[in-house]
Amino acid sequence: MKLFQMWMVGLALWATWGTGAGAQDLTSEESRAILQKMMDSLPADRWIERGVLEINHTRLQNDGQAVLVQKITNYVEPNLVLQEFQVVSQTGNMELPVPMRPEAKKAIDTAKELGTLIPPPTKRITLMEQERFLTYASEPFHSATIDESGRFPYQQYNLFLSAGLFQKQGFLSPENLRLATVSGKKGPAANLLEITVARPDFTVMIALDPKTLRPLSCKIDDKNERSQLWEYEWANDGRSIPAQVTITKKSKKSSEVDNFRYQLVSDATKAENFRVEFAYGTPVQYFPPPNSNSSQSIVYIHNPAIDVQALIARRFQFALSPQKAKNCATAVLNAVEDRFGVAFGDTSAIVHIPDANPVDGKKPVGTTSAIEIRDMVRSKGLYSEIVRTDIEHLAALGKDTMAIMHLPNRRHFTIFVGVYGGKDVWVSQSDTRKCLYILNRGDLDAWKGTTILISSKPIPLAGGAG
Repeated sequence: MKLFQMWMVGLALWATWGTGAGAQDLTSEESRAILQKMMDSLPADRWIERGVLEINHTRLQNDGQAVLVQKITNYVEPNLVLQEFQVVSQTGNMELPVPMRPEAKKAIDTAKELGTLIPPPTKRITLMEQERFLTYASEPFHSATIDESGRFPYQQYNLFLSAGLFQKQGFLSPENLRLATVSGKKGPAANLLEITVARPDFTVMIALDPKTLRPLSCKIDDKNERSQLWEYEWANDGRSIPAQVTITKKSKKSSEVDNFRYQLVSDATKAENFRVEFAYGTPVQYFPPPNSNSSQSIVYIHNPAIDVQALIARRFQFALSPQKAKNCATAVLNAVEDRFGVAFGDTSAIVHIPDANPVDGKKPVGTTSAIEIRDMVRSKGLYSEIVRTDIEHLAALGKDTMAIMHLPNRRHFTIFVGVYGGKDVWVSQSDTRKCLYILNRGDLDAWKGTTILISSKPIPLAGGAG
């Protein structure tokens, strides 16, 4: 309610300001000069360049039907920003102003259709570097995105560090200002300045303190009947960090009020402030850099005991391979090459494309037998056996042996990685985007124990050899 009252006071100010006696009109040149001085007096793109900045953020949607209160801790270095969001309270069904994994968004959209309330993550982290953007929701979804594709400009998600910085507002960019009509007024007794930027598609009215040229408020109206009101409160400590910024957005269909209260905690950071540790089992979507020559993302389940970088590199190797025919057997043999230092060359000969017409428009999948994989491995001087075994035996294998599990329900070969958490069976593959995951119950039940064992040493057989 307090934020709503502040918004009404701001609107009343804009309705009455400039109509009193003694207001003096400024020329366009004077108005542009004042506007430029205001922008020059503010930081380039965020309130601080280094340090720890805490923000208490409150968001109200549709006149308080949904309310979110959260604490945002910002760890800032010139080319590195980590933001930690901790939800204090939330009422109503509210969209969070951050990117969300498609799976989580789909779950929320479905819940909305069913009239079920799903709370937002209570703790989230974003890490922004010049060539890397990371988001992590630790509760309750436990999902993460790592993006090195360069799709997101470094400052794009800096709203909470730059709320109200006019250099970030496109309507005051040099290109827009050149095409706009700029005018101004000086209030009675020189106690206020008003600058108006008008274009056919929007109008901006900015009130400034004439002594400091700091903005006091900014009202934006566009041709689609949407409005924004930015209001500023400044501390008397001489710093460029505001004490408070309130942003009100209204349209025909909705209204939204964001209030940010700022407190500088420290002028320095520590290296550990920028470490992000995912929980065991967190789904991760990874977007590779442009020089990877791969535009497709990779997904995996996080396990702190497994180095996923080698699996990602193997996925790139498989995807970029010029082989005419390749399948899961090809991916398995790529892993054997990496593990044992051999080279199979083109393995298309053991990828058999069925002659049958595709079913339901699906492309036929090349089939390969376990015997063909075993024989090709043996041709390079390695030991390989086909056995019927169980998970306990696979878990007891030493580092010298690789195990390839055959899943008959999917006509698929996958690499056994290990058993973690006392029950989770982890596997890896590079023939699909999903390079590391926990084997689901259906696949595990369908597995009949058929496994290809590969080693550089003779293999002691505890199961039946085929």
